[in-house]
Amino acid sequence: MAISTKASLREMMLPGALAVVVPLVIGFVDVDSLGGSCDRN
Repeated sequence: MAISTKASLREMMLPGALAVVVPLVIGFVDVDSLGGSCDRN
């Protein structure tokens, strides 16, 4: 593997982690925000 490939993979770790972690955090804070426009009373 080339040095540039290792560097680019290292740079992509943060956006990849954010794509997984942010919905989980939002789900723990407010479950209704993940469901879209559900009308629950």
